[in-house]
Amino acid sequence: MPTGPERAAEHPHRSGSTPLCFLHGLVTTAHAAFVVVGAGLLLIVIDAGVHGQAAAMGAIAVVLLG
Repeated sequence: MPTGPERAAEHPHRSGSTPLCFLHGLVTTAHAAFVVVGAGLLLIVIDAGVHGQAAAMGAIAVVLLG
């Protein structure tokens, strides 16, 4: 995939010179950040599901013994 000047030459509208291009850049960046955060949360949820029983048993033991 071309980057930098090559990409700008191929797609002049991606130079960010217009408000629409700027907005599109913001939306694309926000979407990428959302995907990364969403993937991280999904991994946390999966991890919690896998270890949920052990964690729940540990919490119950702490409450009973504490």
